[in-house]
Amino acid sequence: MRKLIPVAALALVAIGGEVSSAQTASTMSFRPSLYAGAAIPTGDIGNSLNTGFTVGGGLDLHTGPSPLSWRGEVSYTRYNAKDDGSGTTGNFSDVSGRVNAVVGMPATGFAPYLIGGVGIYHLSASETNSGFTLSTSDNKFGWNIGAGVDMPIGDIAGRLEVRYNSVSEDGGNYTYVPITFGIRF
Repeated sequence: MRKLIPVAALALVAIGGEVSSAQTASTMSFRPSLYAGAAIPTGDIGNSLNTGFTVGGGLDLHTGPSPLSWRGEVSYTRYNAKDDGSGTTGNFSDVSGRVNAVVGMPATGFAPYLIGGVGIYHLSASETNSGFTLSTSDNKFGWNIGAGVDMPIGDIAGRLEVRYNSVSEDGGNYTYVPITFGIRF
């Protein structure tokens, strides 16, 4: 009988550990996503840049039944300069890392949400004229706000999202609206 007590104690610890990890798994989940789409420059910068593209990836953290979740993401956005007839060519890009709060709205099937957050944007610009190229880059603080909808497709979800981004620059803000479609795994 004394030999069974340690075995029974180990069995209870093992079962307790399994229940505990099952409870933890049901209250916290990570969901990666990938996206791409058009990036529309707005404000003053919209006068000198064509519509560009954006690509990125994120990781959603859901912490139970709360409608509030978190998303960390990294993206690359690029635009070409509009042709001003002078023979000058150029481009503008940003690589950003952002942390966002996501508020889901009650729904069945399609799952709409609001999103907003802050991040660091590495801005780069390059201009070429008569064979000479000038380049500059800098890191700036920015914020974003928008809305989206996840559409279930089996175990994954399609994602459509629109956001407004504003990045603080010397003498003004760089603003743009990405319209993206993605997949959340």
